[in-house]
Amino acid sequence: MAKQGIGEALKAVRYAGGVANWLQVGAAALRGDEVTWLKLRNGLEIESAPGALLVPLYKEIIYKDDYRLRADPLPRGAVVIDIGANLGMFSLHVAADHGAARVYAFEPFPESFALLKRNAERNRLDAIQPIPLAIAGQAGSRELHMQGRHGVHSLFGTAGEAVRIECITLADAFARWDIQRCDFLKLDCEGAEYEILLAAPSDVYARIQRLALEYHDWITDHHHDELVARLTAEGFTVTTRDHLASRTGYVFAKRC
Repeated sequence: MAKQGIGEALKAVRYAGGVANWLQVGAAALRGDEVTWLKLRNGLEIESAPGALLVPLYKEIIYKDDYRLRADPLPRGAVVIDIGANLGMFSLHVAADHGAARVYAFEPFPESFALLKRNAERNRLDAIQPIPLAIAGQAGSRELHMQGRHGVHSLFGTAGEAVRIECITLADAFARWDIQRCDFLKLDCEGAEYEILLAAPSDVYARIQRLALEYHDWITDHHHDELVARLTAEGFTVTTRDHLASRTGYVFAKRC
């Protein structure tokens, strides 16, 4: 455990370029404590809670740029839809660092939604609109199954604790908030990406310029090849980054 703590503490040094409180992050890792507060050098302050995976979210979304925003920046004043916003790391990033004019941040889990809302308000990012709903293949009430840690709860499961949440479709979201153009659609919704995108009508796709999603081939019977085929049929150029051992990865699509 001590060696693991030292290893995690040393890793924190790599974040020093973007994280202002990296010394505290390293000290927490050395003690084996979970980090629940980040202050970034761009001025963002991000609150978390035990189980909300704050540092992994920072590593994936900002440090490693898993959604490829550094390589292919958003247009200024972009409209972004964040499905599975969790505590708001991606929404904060695109609003503060990429100049998004509007971010519709959907997060149905009450504890994560509370963090999302507080983080948007604390950083005075009025561009972010936190919305306590899930996007799914059909509208209605469903169970969100707890997986022990924020950000990995899923609409799919049969055992363990669950909370009741409200769902709308992607088409419902475009209609309710009168979204005429979506410059970037991000999905990280633990298996629901299949029903969301396979159920979406072509007129919704026509308003999306670019999307990126994390796929989870092991949660449902679907495979990400189905998403690649649908997105290609809807006029997108599609690439993937696959992690075959875990049956997860990313799909990236941009309108031709």
